[in-house]
Amino acid sequence: MSRRLTLLLPALTLTLLACNGGGNGNGAADEESADAAADAREEQEPVEQGPQNPYPEGRIDVVPGVIDIPKQEPIGLAVDDFGGMYIAFGMSSQVLFFTAADGGSAYAGNGDPGDTGDGGLATEATLSRPTALALTTGGLYVVDEGRHRIRWVDKTTQVIEPFAGNGNPGDLGDGGPATEAELNSPRNLLIHGDYAYIADRNNDSVRRIDMRTGTIALFAGGADLGPSSPDGIQAAGARIKGPLGLACDGQLLYISENGGHKVRTVDLGTRVLGTAAGTGEGAYGGDNGPARNGKLWSPGHLLLHDGKLYIADRNNYRLRVVVLSEQKIYSAAGTGVEGYGVGPSHSTQLGRIGQMALGPEGYIYFADPLLPDLGDKGTVRYYVLP
Repeated sequence: MSRRLTLLLPALTLTLLACNGGGNGNGAADEESADAAADAREEQEPVEQGPQNPYPEGRIDVVPGVIDIPKQEPIGLAVDDFGGMYIAFGMSSQVLFFTAADGGSAYAGNGDPGDTGDGGLATEATLSRPTALALTTGGLYVVDEGRHRIRWVDKTTQVIEPFAGNGNPGDLGDGGPATEAELNSPRNLLIHGDYAYIADRNNDSVRRIDMRTGTIALFAGGADLGPSSPDGIQAAGARIKGPLGLACDGQLLYISENGGHKVRTVDLGTRVLGTAAGTGEGAYGGDNGPARNGKLWSPGHLLLHDGKLYIADRNNYRLRVVVLSEQKIYSAAGTGVEGYGVGPSHSTQLGRIGQMALGPEGYIYFADPLLPDLGDKGTVRYYVLP
């Protein structure tokens, strides 16, 4: 029997962690609805940003060579200390290692969709729509969304092993070994200290693994009905509509609520739920003012750097930034119109940004999946901070 919780709240109490989930707990359906809404939105006039944007302007540039790789949907990304990139090509079911000098080479997955090869070389294993990566000194974690698992590739041996999920979509297994638990379309993984946090999208929850024991437990979310939960309640058991992005500063865990159009916080000490940005309305607005009054539309991946929280505001085709000392939100890049280009960040079009990663030179790299301007090919671009 499933252990999922049901939380019914009054309609006025709309405030929680969200990302891709919906009233039925189906994050995939929410993502499709958000994509359809975004397609309709393209007929609207873009919000002009130009000179009135007070946020310092950076630059958008592209990593040469990635677009020439004959793979589809670069969506997951990690960057090492030397600038080498690990790129997860979701629709090609493979992870490649890329350098400017050597191009791309297979790192995990043989390109065939599947769920085989644990205990052998990663390049001989099969994956099924890898969507996010987490790099540590010991190796690479691969979020294998299509098979409801997370895999681990040892840096030294290049052997792939299971890390979480038994391959069955579901939500059972809390309190036991992570490898025996059920996940349901996990979308992201964050390693922070002794813990690994999983954005378990279709379970509308964040699960946490104690890496010292391998035990998995519910950390936030888990309710499958009702609106997003209000601030001030315990995060475990709250309503989180499709968590996707994850970031942590040691005191707060930030969770993008893709289906609830907010970025939520969980205090690591008290486990109390809060909101960092967004009103809950899927729209664009509120720049240069309080982050909680800013409007987001299906926020995705998150990145913390230098006192700022960067938000991939996917269906607004923008990179938003919250200056944490001010608690104000700004547009760092993008025009509000989907597209491809390089140049000044305020006037360069962006797509639905995938995973972001900080490079050794301080640039923010981001996966650029399925750009219409490129014939639905993808690439990797980067944001040069002002």
